[in-house]
Amino acid sequence: MDVELITERAEDGFWIFDDRFAITEDWHAELWLDDTDIIATYTRVWQTLRESAVFGADAQAIVAQARRSLSPR
Repeated sequence: MDVELITERAEDGFWIFDDRFAITEDWHAELWLDDTDIIATYTRVWQTLRESAVFGADAQAIVAQARRSLSPR
């Protein structure tokens, strides 16, 4: 199973659908966006986050470190 971990904290979730619209959540509303420039911005953000993702042993090391930090000493 492939798991992607984003190494930077993403503040808001968003979804991109077929380059036609994006959905994002703010603290007060779910926003449906269909402006081409805005969708392009969200696509660039996703590409940047994807490039920072780690896989395999690197991802497992991050998960292990997080688990150790949550364990009572």
